[in-house]
Amino acid sequence: MPIVNANGIGLHVQEIGAGPPVVMVHGLLIGSLASWYFTAAPALAKDHRVRVYDLRGHGRSERAKTGYDVRTLATDLAALTSDLGVVDVVGHSWGALVALRFALDHPARVRRLVLVEAPLPPSSTVEMSAFLEADPAR
Repeated sequence: MPIVNANGIGLHVQEIGAGPPVVMVHGLLIGSLASWYFTAAPALAKDHRVRVYDLRGHGRSERAKTGYDVRTLATDLAALTSDLGVVDVVGHSWGALVALRFALDHPARVRRLVLVEAPLPPSSTVEMSAFLEADPAR
């Protein structure tokens, strides 16, 4: 299942193991599914079905001109987990914010939620606007 279409974007997805599903979401900018695939995912895969994926514009996933905000990334996560039923979700950094938004939007679909190093929100609207308006290639 290397490329899955979610919300009109081709996302690179990998899955290992068997058992209750765990979905792992990496951080923004320099992150990719490799940050989980080569660290915690193999240990979890001993007892779980672990799904990792590259956020839009990361790794082998398709680049999009827009949609790097937490709400849109959480809708990507919802599409990528629609076949799994209730899941455990692990998010790191920006991925933790995506995981939290997903859990808030779909509480009945989340069994457990793990947030690792979730960033504080930008301290001003100016900072947030500058980040969201930046070129995705940056």
